[in-house]
Amino acid sequence: MLLCVWDFCYTMDISAQIMRICPLRCKCMISRHISTTIQKRFDLARSLCLFGARQVGKTTLIRKTFPKLPYVSLEDPDIERLAVDDPRGFLSPFKKSGAILDELQRTPDIFRYLQSFIDEHKIKFVLSGSQNFLLNQQISQPLAGRVSFLELMPLSQRELWGLAPIRPDHFADPRPQSEHDLYHRLWSGGYPAPAIDPQVASFWYADYERTYLERDVRLLVNVTDLNKFSQFLRMLANRSASLLNIASLSNDVGMSENGCRKWLSILEASGVIFKLLPYHKNYNKRLIKSPKVYFNDSGLLCYLLGIKKPEYLHNHQAIGFIFENYIIAEIRKQFLNRGEIPNLYFWRDKTGVEIDLILENGPYLDAIEIKKGETYTKDWLRNISKWLKWSGHKEDC
Repeated sequence: MLLCVWDFCYTMDISAQIMRICPLRCKCMISRHISTTIQKRFDLARSLCLFGARQVGKTTLIRKTFPKLPYVSLEDPDIERLAVDDPRGFLSPFKKSGAILDELQRTPDIFRYLQSFIDEHKIKFVLSGSQNFLLNQQISQPLAGRVSFLELMPLSQRELWGLAPIRPDHFADPRPQSEHDLYHRLWSGGYPAPAIDPQVASFWYADYERTYLERDVRLLVNVTDLNKFSQFLRMLANRSASLLNIASLSNDVGMSENGCRKWLSILEASGVIFKLLPYHKNYNKRLIKSPKVYFNDSGLLCYLLGIKKPEYLHNHQAIGFIFENYIIAEIRKQFLNRGEIPNLYFWRDKTGVEIDLILENGPYLDAIEIKKGETYTKDWLRNISKWLKWSGHKEDC
């Protein structure tokens, strides 16, 4: 077992590094760590599907990776109408070449035709969309065994620094850091537009929320009250890195528990949030106990919490939770960029003693405590010591 206390207190000046990596301030020039995984999967699998939240850079990445494949976007109303009315005719021009089919969540019925098309013509497609197709059985079942799925996350810190990817269980970073720049990093987030130019973050996230509500939410479910859904988003942001209490959340928002669960599924399917299950030696208990909820991007989280400027984070009551959210999301990105399932959990005993992150690494477990601070104290190891007694492992630090 690896015992790790993550004292990732600071990061470096992000704007200076972006100018060095990307002098034209063009998001396509930032190397994405998942690129190698995408190419390998496409070579080995019968087809490839890349999904992820809106505006994380899916279209830029797949068009750059597969420049010779014909590109079709279902965002175009005329193309969408053709795909819905005549799916066979829509797919026919690509029976020899294959194609990139982007924003495919807009025409879910076409997946049934893709199944036979891939089998009959032995060609490969690159599919993309702002929705986790694996969470939709009507889509995932027809493509089972035919398509390899990968998820694109917002830019990671190492991608922004121009550094090579590392294994998810490697935590050290050689870069110099400062507290001031940590707040800017948390506040601007990892979506390419505000990450590259933090000056746009103040209005970009408001536009993003509006676009997300009007497009993705209404596409996934019939939400009649978008203002209430927006309120639900903010209520959830205030519970980030905390145990998910459906009853409390539904009472605060003023809706049924089943309605809350449905909206949580929407946020998860569209790449806004992810859940962390509690770690138990008995796997069934992991599924029964309450999970914790995290946001995939710290910039969006800060926006939903109403944090107008990065310097406001210095004394903000939620800085600890925002920092924890950021670190866990960064580790999760390392797994997803390698095409691996993130085996990440948290641990909490009956008295409320908690370990922020448990990384299941084959037969080994990495226990990780995440603390923001300038001065290390022995109290940071208190919960780790209790975890060691519970797990029966010896300390390896």
